[in-house]
Amino acid sequence: MRLKIAQTGGVSPAGAWRSLPEQDFDLTVGERNGFLVFTWVLKEGRTVPRGEWVFAGQYDHRRGGRDAGGDGCTVTATADGRQHTVGGGFAGGTADAGGTAGTGATSDAGGS
Repeated sequence: MRLKIAQTGGVSPAGAWRSLPEQDFDLTVGERNGFLVFTWVLKEGRTVPRGEWVFAGQYDHRRGGRDAGGDGCTVTATADGRQHTVGGGFAGGTADAGGTAGTGATSDAGGS
């Protein structure tokens, strides 16, 4: 799971969470190509059970509104021996203070 927050000015990490067990994932957060990027990687030998799951990255930004139109996420998973990828963006809008961006991921067949 990768969450990208466009660097629109003063964007910096302020935390992250997910609704699945923390010990099942490695989390990295860093700047890349004009984005703050949160990446969760499922650890070797772990699986994701069927269900809906939330991954969220929290961030601060400069005072005032912030356009979230350039933010996005990508989820890549393997289920039944096949790789699946979905992604998308967030509705444009503004945030007046720090923000949280996240996505829900649905696992229909459990995967890794």
